[in-house]
Amino acid sequence: MTASTMTLNLSPVEMQALDQLCLEHDMSKTAVLRQALRLYQSLHQHLKNGERIILSGDVQRALDFVGPGFGQDLRSPAPETNKRGIYIASKTKHADRWRLLRDAGLPITSTWIDEAGAGESGDLSDLWRRCILEASTASVLVLYREPDDVLKGGWVELGAALACGVPVFAIGIEEFTIAKDKRIRHFATLDAALAVAAAEADR
Repeated sequence: MTASTMTLNLSPVEMQALDQLCLEHDMSKTAVLRQALRLYQSLHQHLKNGERIILSGDVQRALDFVGPGFGQDLRSPAPETNKRGIYIASKTKHADRWRLLRDAGLPITSTWIDEAGAGESGDLSDLWRRCILEASTASVLVLYREPDDVLKGGWVELGAALACGVPVFAIGIEEFTIAKDKRIRHFATLDAALAVAAAEADR
């Protein structure tokens, strides 16, 4: 079979990684790239066949990301001792309102409200870890949506709360199929939902 030739343009970071692999394995750049291609081809075929690829440490990494509740039967409520405060899920444009309510004494545990502006989150991976952890360990989650709001992260936080047995109070999601879930309690107004949520958080 006739060999083919190609030109490969790498970024400085990619070239640094390639040089490091060559050094560690005492291989040429060509040999490293050929081996990487064979490895990728093998993994790709396993995935196409429906197999799973599991690395040692995956369980701990998942636990670090998800927080309490990982590995337990999520059909059962999370232990009450792990639950605290009110988690607010909404569009970031409402963050000022939640900060004012927190300053007024409402036990809001959502830390995303302190970094809701553009570029204020220095580490988005850590932000998502905290959002999921806080939503899944709250005494109650309040999901707030105004008519023109397009929820994104709020749906993820809602799922985390439901999976861990956290009570969910919702405003403005009646048009969505998830609203049929019997674990979600719907309120006509935010004030009504927060009043009941505050009582739940004090229990």
